[in-house]
Amino acid sequence: MRTSGTVLGSEESFRECSVYQWHRLDLRPNLDELYGSFHRDCIRRRIRHAERQSLRYEEGRSESLVRSFYALIVQTRSRQYLPPQPFEWFHNLVAHMGENVCLRVAFTQDRPVAGILTMNYGKTVYYKYGGSDAEFHHLGATPMLFWRTIQAAKASGRELLDFGRSDSENRGLIRFKERWGAQSVRLTLWRSPIHEGSPALERLKTRLAKAVCASVPFKMLVFAGRLMYRHVA
Repeated sequence: MRTSGTVLGSEESFRECSVYQWHRLDLRPNLDELYGSFHRDCIRRRIRHAERQSLRYEEGRSESLVRSFYALIVQTRSRQYLPPQPFEWFHNLVAHMGENVCLRVAFTQDRPVAGILTMNYGKTVYYKYGGSDAEFHHLGATPMLFWRTIQAAKASGRELLDFGRSDSENRGLIRFKERWGAQSVRLTLWRSPIHEGSPALERLKTRLAKAVCASVPFKMLVFAGRLMYRHVA
């Protein structure tokens, strides 16, 4: 069970299993106020830098855009020593959720360099997936894509951007979200019965899995993702 508080802390039948940081950005201020709240060097300067590059921006749900986005997901997951989600996952997500899903991808010439997938529900836009080509990180494409997302969210009357959860040990990802002015709450995963598994054992399993994936050929990681994703998602 996941909660954003410690309501189960006094329950003897539950044990704290994992802790995350959950970041959300209030979109109700106007665009100038939002932009001014971003970190000057790590966000605003990189947005301006990206806008000076010869980047091509596309958004939508076309088959070609899904394939470009998926290529970036595969690269990113490979850098993290993790099997990527199968292509069919994203294809079906777009097909069944329609206008509630948006892909945003930046290209240099015809090469995709960064992409994000967001979903809309009510007054909230949810950031769900992102990928990038490490060779082009210096272009600042990812901050530009988030800024485009915020602008579109404001135009459509959304009031909240949900950046999702981050493992408490992933300080780099947490800092990235904080630099957008996003506020965080503690998100706790509780487990019952308490004797099943342990946080230390789960962390060991993750490290071992990454060590194995680091030695697996690229194509085998993609195959593993197609085979395993429905069981571990």
